Amino acid sequence: MYMYAVYPSESADPDELKAIASHPVEDYLFSMDTYNILIYTEQRLGSQLCEIQVDPTETSNGGVCDTRRPADIVFAVDYATIGVKKAKKVLKFVKQSINMLDIGSDRIHVGVMTNDCPRELDIDLGDHYTSDGVQEDLDAIEMPSQAELLKKARRRSFSRFYGARVDVQQTLVLFVDDKLDNPTRVAQEAMRTKARKIQIIVVAIGSRLNLKNLQKLATGEDSVIQVDSYDALPKSKEDIFSVICRGL
Repeated sequence: MYMYAVYPSESADPDELKAIASHPVEDYLFSMDTYNILIYTEQRLGSQLCEIQVDPTETSNGGVCDTRRPADIVFAVDYATIGVKKAKKVLKFVKQSINMLDIGSDRIHVGVMTNDCPRELDIDLGDHYTSDGVQEDLDAIEMPSQAELLKKARRRSFSRFYGARVDVQQTLVLFVDDKLDNPTRVAQEAMRTKARKIQIIVVAIGSRLNLKNLQKLATGEDSVIQVDSYDALPKSKEDIFSVICRGL
């Protein structure tokens, strides 16, 4: 259950309402003249804003991640920063690699999210129960700040309304290169995401990487995977999925 505190900006003491609102407080405390409360409430109630989800497969596919432990895994692609051409290579890699996961309704659920509208651009955790369905939606995605991407994952992709489960491991796989648009803000959003017990795995692509900044985003130093280039993603599939599947 989420508890919102909405107060008249001219008369209420926000400090008194912090004890009422859910945490983190900045996500659940609004003044009545804050337009974001309208947008955020619509998102929580399931308005069809910028989302899409993906789900698991009904039968085991013998993937690298077996069925010992169910999990929700979301692949996040920030094409606004890395560009359309590179983002398409990431989506192609995900499409060609998800058979390594044991996708199923009671096993692993897979989601793909971008940082843009409309809703049709994402795949939600409740959309599919076969890898074929995920792959078909990936083919249909048309490419149009990492900080907003992390916020979107935390608030929507891992919400129960869009198919996420509260009793399984939740993992966000974030693809980045040498272009962190605002390292400080991205790190803040990563901290808030990890505070929700969402594991962050960073796939760092390129040769001009600031590992110190990227390690701040990931759950741990061993959750940063370095790849030489976008074209080298397929060759790094085993390394990437061995980290994603760790503990499953």
